[in-house]
Amino acid sequence: MFTKTWCVSVLWGIFILNTGCSLGFFASSVDSSYQPGLEAPGDFTKTWTVGSGTSGEFTMVGDALSYTANSAELIPIGSDYNNTAIGFGSGTKSDTDWNGTNALELNAAGKTAKTGTFISRVFAANSSLNWTKLEWISGVPAGKPYPNNKAIETAYDADNIDMSGNILLLHMDETSWSGAAGEVIDSSGNGNHGLATGVSTTTNGHFAHAGNFSAGSGQYIEIADTGNFNITTTLTVEAWVYPQFIAGDETKYFGIVTKRNDYTDFNFAISYMTFGLPYPTLNIDFRQEDESDTSRFNTGIALNNNEWAHIVMTFDQGVTGERLKVYVNGVLVTGTPGSGAGGTLHIKPGAFPLRVGMLDNTFTETFRGKIDEVAMYNRVLSESEVQARYRRGSNRLKFQVQTCATPAACNGTFLGPDGTAATYYTEAAQYDIAALTSINLTGVSGNNFRYKVTMENDEGTLTPLLKSVAVTPVTYSVAKPNIAAQNGVTYKKLTSFAAITSGAGVVKFQLVKEGSAYYWNGTSWASATTSSHTNTASEINAHIAAFPSFAGTGSLRFKAFFESDDGTAKSSLTSVTVGGAR
Repeated sequence: MFTKTWCVSVLWGIFILNTGCSLGFFASSVDSSYQPGLEAPGDFTKTWTVGSGTSGEFTMVGDALSYTANSAELIPIGSDYNNTAIGFGSGTKSDTDWNGTNALELNAAGKTAKTGTFISRVFAANSSLNWTKLEWISGVPAGKPYPNNKAIETAYDADNIDMSGNILLLHMDETSWSGAAGEVIDSSGNGNHGLATGVSTTTNGHFAHAGNFSAGSGQYIEIADTGNFNITTTLTVEAWVYPQFIAGDETKYFGIVTKRNDYTDFNFAISYMTFGLPYPTLNIDFRQEDESDTSRFNTGIALNNNEWAHIVMTFDQGVTGERLKVYVNGVLVTGTPGSGAGGTLHIKPGAFPLRVGMLDNTFTETFRGKIDEVAMYNRVLSESEVQARYRRGSNRLKFQVQTCATPAACNGTFLGPDGTAATYYTEAAQYDIAALTSINLTGVSGNNFRYKVTMENDEGTLTPLLKSVAVTPVTYSVAKPNIAAQNGVTYKKLTSFAAITSGAGVVKFQLVKEGSAYYWNGTSWASATTSSHTNTASEINAHIAAFPSFAGTGSLRFKAFFESDDGTAKSSLTSVTVGGAR
């Protein structure tokens, strides 16, 4: 026996819920991305908030977007700082690779070949731009002059140098000299400026410019003796030299850096002299402690003609062993000092002028070639400090740029600062201690931009480290990357659409119902098939009421497309809100 109660009665075709009964709702959707639940009928307001905390509720298409704490936004693409598709991961590498952590470098083949290149992807804009600045950050100094004013570097990953104790620093980067006193600038901060005799122009140096001693006679730079030159205990002298000897030079003396009047009256002398060799060999002269003779250390090294070499001499009066050390290209020279050398050497006191390119006051033994980056210290540089200075000159980063009307047309010649393929943008004009090199570009304009960097080393095992590159103006993707909401809202009626955006760029939208995208084409709703089929939030708001009659009721989502009109405008999206009824 049982009793059956029907909770629903029908009166004149109307369903009536009987007393004591309850009614349950079951929701379902053909939109597989929408998670159904109990949604009460009536008016609703649905807000999608965008940010890193809600990023799981959206899918992102395109590498040029990123989430912040409370938005999604275009990120600059006119810079390379990682190995992604909008970094060093794009472009063309030749004997260069990402080092796996933080920089582009020469790979094994590039180190052996002593060179490699990287050509960037095209930085595209929708209009012709004046590209005004090229900046990069190096992991190690690469062809960068020594810091001025006794500065101490800390910004690099390695090979920072300490210029403390620096009493003379001649970059010789002046364009020309007229023979006036003090026009060869001392950048140590001590004011030990020099006078150029017989040398009227500088030339391309190992860093920027160099003293040009091409005549082989009567050319030198002289700096009067000062109090901070009167060193008798610890001393370091260094220079970069580029010999250009010719036939007939085999029987001459060539002064490089000296404080010497004659054979017996001097502090020290770094020079070349010959012993029947094809080219002169490097020599260091000091007096003996008892002043009985001059001790000459013949290194036996004949430097290659038309090649740069780094020469460093250190002297420590306080040691009883080898007071003198000589380094060539970062390597400590081994050899037998001349008679009386070793612990008997000393720096003879005396007010002797310092000369670059001349042996002594006979004014006949002139160096033939180029001399760059002459520095003197009142302390002894350690071997690691010497090697860091050599690597600074051995590693180089050389940039050229290119502009073009279309990305496909970016296949021509890369150009340097003079508008030809023969010159490069380098660190050679940067005298500060920052790892950032900033170069102002002139006459570089076009819709599209890319750069080429040539990485070089002179030693065969070293490599520059390129951590990042950026160009100005800052550019953003013009490919309209987008995000799509994954959670929908059920609707029967739609009344409003609003978005909170920021930036000079524009965010545009498509409405998505059950996997299909739509936009307002100006007269009606239509299927959206390309990224150009989009509307502003205000356009959608003006016509959203007509959407259900076109697409039907169901579950509503959206796509947001981030646009940068000319490639320099940034756009971001904080939230989207839809109003309607179920």
